[in-house]
Amino acid sequence: MRRCACRFVHAICCVCLCGTAVFSPVLRARADTTKEASQKVSAKDANAAEAVYMDGAKRFKAGDFAEAEKLFARAAQLNPQHNEYVLGLTTARQRRAAQLVQQAALERQRGHDQQANSLLSQARVLSPDDPLVQQHFASAPAETPGLLHEVLAGEIVLQPLAARQTFHLRSDTRSILQQVAQKYGLRVSYDAGVTSKPIRLDLEDVTYDQAMPIVLMMTKLMAIPLDEKTILVAEDTPGNRERLERQMEEMVSLPGLTTEQLNDIGNIVRNIFDVKQATVQPHAGTLVLRASAEKLNAINRTLEDLIDGGSEVLLRLRLYSVSKNKSQDTGLTPPQSLTAFSPAGAASSLISANQTLADQIVASGALGTNPSQIAIALALIASGVSSNLLTGSFLKVGGGLSTVILSTANSPTLNLTLSSSDSRSLDDVQLRLSDRETGTFRSGSRFPIVTSTYSSGISTAAGSSTAAALLSQFLGSSASSVVVPQIQYEDLGLTLKATPHMQRSGDVSVHLELKIEALSGQAQNDIPILANQLVTSDLTLRAGETAMIMGLLTRSQSKAISGIPGLSDLPGFQSITDNTGNKMEDEMVLLLTPVVVRRGHINLAGPYIPFQIHATN
Repeated sequence: MRRCACRFVHAICCVCLCGTAVFSPVLRARADTTKEASQKVSAKDANAAEAVYMDGAKRFKAGDFAEAEKLFARAAQLNPQHNEYVLGLTTARQRRAAQLVQQAALERQRGHDQQANSLLSQARVLSPDDPLVQQHFASAPAETPGLLHEVLAGEIVLQPLAARQTFHLRSDTRSILQQVAQKYGLRVSYDAGVTSKPIRLDLEDVTYDQAMPIVLMMTKLMAIPLDEKTILVAEDTPGNRERLERQMEEMVSLPGLTTEQLNDIGNIVRNIFDVKQATVQPHAGTLVLRASAEKLNAINRTLEDLIDGGSEVLLRLRLYSVSKNKSQDTGLTPPQSLTAFSPAGAASSLISANQTLADQIVASGALGTNPSQIAIALALIASGVSSNLLTGSFLKVGGGLSTVILSTANSPTLNLTLSSSDSRSLDDVQLRLSDRETGTFRSGSRFPIVTSTYSSGISTAAGSSTAAALLSQFLGSSASSVVVPQIQYEDLGLTLKATPHMQRSGDVSVHLELKIEALSGQAQNDIPILANQLVTSDLTLRAGETAMIMGLLTRSQSKAISGIPGLSDLPGFQSITDNTGNKMEDEMVLLLTPVVVRRGHINLAGPYIPFQIHATN
């Protein structure tokens, strides 16, 4: 059984890149018969080697040549006397090498030369004498050395000696510049326009950064670094600076700033540092600069202090409003007027006003043969005839011919009415603002108010019927004129504007504007009248301290008595007459609490940045 399982390793199939299979005889391993004869393998190792070999054969059949190679090597190590184990190891290595060659060819077709060369190197390690591996390894293109990464070169930085020197020189310009540069280990190259003139230099215990600017200022020259140890000296003119100075480009990111703030920073860079090429990009929040390295360094330090030095304050505003309204109406309302009349005169007037109906009643005989005027008047009233004298209450006074009727337009009324209302409101507003930034908060609605109207004056009197029809269709049923109103919207409710300012002491100064606007319920010329309350205040508070900005208390009380003059003034009769009272009380309290969320720098001045502005002529 063992012999049948391992006989497949007597031949090897090497897959070429063209897709054809080429069979080659297996290279048999040579064993030292003398050494084998002297070695003795235990039965345990032999059985273990056989089991490992069978596992390797299964992995080989599955196409896992790397794992099969490891198992065959283990079997050969346990039982080196068995030649078939060595033969299986050699075959697995050749198959693995062929597989790596095929993978390398695929990677090269994809343009992955580094991966392909790595795979060929692995195949060469496994089978260095294999002709197929040697052929493909020799045909691999040589790697061309390339840049690992590109880095933009920065400014040239001089590296003078750090020693301090003392100078007492009296000579021409070139000689003194040459001697000063040599003391600090630098070389000097001169521009064609440099002229020499006699100067005297006396400096003690100075560094290069102290000595060279003094010499250049005395001679009106400028020095441009050519490399770490060489400087180019030329006349200090705007033309030479534009021609010789190296310009650096930098993009400064300024996130979180408004367009106005970005424009202000751009103006600072142009005016203070004399930068001609500075572009503000508000949509991206960036500032693109092109200037010398000295200017860029100074600009960066200045912007760092400007941007990182801001403070933020949280303003908490609480508005308490309480409104109470109480009204009552108690007592008896007497008649306000009395009308006295004679019954006979009133009956005569009623009969005269309804003579036809009165004649019909008398002719019918329902009232007898000779009815009185009062009887006829009562019959008219019963038939539905009304009289203003009988609409209210009336009272009969006297009798006979002296009878008088007292009539009132209204009847006495007993009033027992009480109305009370109590409303409370709380507005808690929180605004987080930067230092010196104005914030606005609105709560309420927008009410349209017609401020004026405009009439187009379109008329169809002189036009045709077709024009009138078109105007009626598009402008409405009446096309004689079109009125166009002009509307202005008013903000009703609460409007708050606040501007905080952080002080060095830690206190917060706040400029506050509060406006409360509502409809008063009255109108003039069909335009509503608005009632508003406006508070403007400037105050300074400690962080976390609460202060009452405004306290408003409005009280109103009214009382009215309705009764009979003279009688209502007597004690004891005031409670009987009608008493109307109205009491209203409004309270409003405004509290403000500033909280410092982020505190910027508290220095009186920013960092000292030495910077030299060169002359323009």
